[in-house]
Amino acid sequence: MKKVSIVIPCFNAGEYLAEAVNSALAQSWPDVEVLVVDDGSDDPATLRLLAEASWPRTRVLRRKNAGPAAARNLAIAHATGDYILPLDADDVLEPTYVEKAVAMLDARPDVGIVYCKAMKFGAERGPWKLPAYALSELVIGNVIFVSAMFRRSDWELVGGFDEELRYGV
Repeated sequence: MKKVSIVIPCFNAGEYLAEAVNSALAQSWPDVEVLVVDDGSDDPATLRLLAEASWPRTRVLRRKNAGPAAARNLAIAHATGDYILPLDADDVLEPTYVEKAVAMLDARPDVGIVYCKAMKFGAERGPWKLPAYALSELVIGNVIFVSAMFRRSDWELVGGFDEELRYGV
């Protein structure tokens, strides 16, 4: 059974973080670890939540603020999973997402990344309408949301997330 590492960068997102972590821990796939990276938060509520965190199968790492790409890279460097699933601190996962994504990656070695339909919630609601996958679209815009599962070996092969892209794709 492959272990899945769910990595969550957090910068002043304490208001939402517990829901994100709990959705990661509620996965139907049994072998999941969660790594939360405090990316230099200075919000007292976020700092308090992270200091008091006692979620099972979860580690909290800290770093000076360097953006989500650097936080994800730090988490993945400390992860022990074969598969990596980034999750933003203000997002949640459906309980069977990891199970279904692992099944696809296990069945299809030619597939490098697995993502699915998504729903917006909060200020905006409803389906997130992404264009059909095309490499030409991927190089110019965000056509795959960050909560897409991939093999750790592929992350190593490409050298991780580009930390120069602090706010971009």
